[in-house]
Amino acid sequence: MKLINHVFVATDLSSPSLQAIERGFDISGITSARCTVMHALGLNALGSLQDLIGSQAAAVASKLVDKQRNELHSIISDTSRNCGVAAEILVEEGLPAAAIPACAASTSADLVIAGSRGDNALRRLLIGSTASHLLRKCHCPVLIVKTGVRGSYKKALLAIDFSPASELALRITREIAPDAGIVLFHAFDVPFEGLLNYAGVTQDDIKRYRHGACEKALHLLHELARNAGLTQDQYHAQVECGDATRAILNQAERQDCDLIVMGKHGTHVTEELLLGSVTKRVLDEAPTDLLVIVDARSPELATLGGMQTGGRISGEPGTEKDAPSSPSFPPPAHLLLATDLSPRCDRALDRSIQLAQAWQSHLTALNVFDIPGAPDQILAWAAGDKSFDLQHDARHQLSQDLANMGSRADIRLVRSTAPADSITLVARQTGAGLVITGVARDEPLGRFLLGSTVEKLSQTLEQPLLIVRNRVRGPYRNIVAATDLSRNSSAALLAAAQWFPQSAVDVFYAHERPKAMGSAPESAALKLAGSAVHERCERFVTGSGIPRSRIRRIVPVDEALETSLTWYVRRHAIDLVVMGSSESTGLFDTLFRNSLNRVLQWISSDVLVVPAADKQSE
Repeated sequence: MKLINHVFVATDLSSPSLQAIERGFDISGITSARCTVMHALGLNALGSLQDLIGSQAAAVASKLVDKQRNELHSIISDTSRNCGVAAEILVEEGLPAAAIPACAASTSADLVIAGSRGDNALRRLLIGSTASHLLRKCHCPVLIVKTGVRGSYKKALLAIDFSPASELALRITREIAPDAGIVLFHAFDVPFEGLLNYAGVTQDDIKRYRHGACEKALHLLHELARNAGLTQDQYHAQVECGDATRAILNQAERQDCDLIVMGKHGTHVTEELLLGSVTKRVLDEAPTDLLVIVDARSPELATLGGMQTGGRISGEPGTEKDAPSSPSFPPPAHLLLATDLSPRCDRALDRSIQLAQAWQSHLTALNVFDIPGAPDQILAWAAGDKSFDLQHDARHQLSQDLANMGSRADIRLVRSTAPADSITLVARQTGAGLVITGVARDEPLGRFLLGSTVEKLSQTLEQPLLIVRNRVRGPYRNIVAATDLSRNSSAALLAAAQWFPQSAVDVFYAHERPKAMGSAPESAALKLAGSAVHERCERFVTGSGIPRSRIRRIVPVDEALETSLTWYVRRHAIDLVVMGSSESTGLFDTLFRNSLNRVLQWISSDVLVVPAADKQSE
């Protein structure tokens, strides 16, 4: 079955994006796919102009759109560039990072193509770039073009991680570059090599393990090629032990590849500010084009047991201008507990059971495992001891933990090296309306460095995320809904009010914009904001549709969010903070994320992060 039927090219009319247009025409010609070329103006043209020129804004905005459309038409009509392919033109007013994924989805694009402008250190440092955002938000493959087009691709390196997307990556590569030579490449590290050395495992044993792992990976690469119908002269298989990013870049250079292809399971690929991810580092450092297979329809991860049904959160939060008459944000019918079976997740388990019983919800307990973690298991695993079974042990422990839940609970076990991706995918599969996980309150390192999995989930999950720190002593009593008066935080306020109807809810608004580092409150009392800010907060609560009687107090302060909220939580015995996540882009959003991360790290209570309604419905 043909995979590429619609090629969607995004351009900002810069030189790199003109290269992307040329590559889009090349691939459209090869695949006989229809082609759309889209340009985002980078602002809300009408809204911005309205403030400057009043009633003439609509006419000026229309002329601006027409000018950009004419320029695009001139570009795609150039016969030296379009390869005889006719393209449709779209001009949108919004920011590229938001407009491109939305337009690609609405037009059922099968491949998104964009240029890379990471041509200096500062741009590579600012992860919020359009290219990185596309990899996170688009639900179809994304091709980032870095080089000029000199004909079709000649040689492609496929970085294979044996995830479900690997086979799809090979199929798409053969479709867009049918004449290209293919290098199937897998890189791996020896897990816990330092610990094995320390424990007395000999270098000869480690070398034997490396050799066995290489042989197994080569076998799987050849099997992948055979399943795709490749003959021996159409591909080359290579396996290396070492850092994946460096190995991929070095191999692409040695093989003189003009395209690198990476497949990743799950919906979100470089979620977010993933500084350490292989995909993000390759995007930053590779001099060649990069194709990332982002497929929301990819095959499910291999799981053991578990149900496929469950409820989802429903209801649209209100806004100040258009408040719903009866806002609906009922408790979720299906909860997902993500546990690593360590003591830090015991409190999350207890809270999951308490909420499932209070809401009469179904509970799925998920354990994502890869390789043994305890020293005795590591040594036994390295020696090839088959006497222990991680899956059996995990299922036995979870079965005991959930024994009192009866038929309203089930267990999921997933083998994966990417826990955040796996949790995200299982949350979708089960229809979970809330994901619950834990961080130990008394763990110093955990308090300072919250944990990559939890931080990724807080930024990328489509469902609300409950991060549990404290022991369960009954239902939540005192709740703070931290707001920035946006629609996102309106969803958070609805969750606080309707999920916990017996709890006292405070609305907390830190009026000061986020800073790189906050400062502690100067006195024993918070510096309250003025009456005008307090009135804005009152309007926000009214606009949310929540009865004012449900709100115990409104607290607007003129201090940084993370420090003032941390102080307030401790002073008023708050046991749950509810926050809305940010879906905007740009420098302010980066600062907001920094504040959110610090709140998650510093706060002494449990934290519920509620994504925007449009993100929940993706």
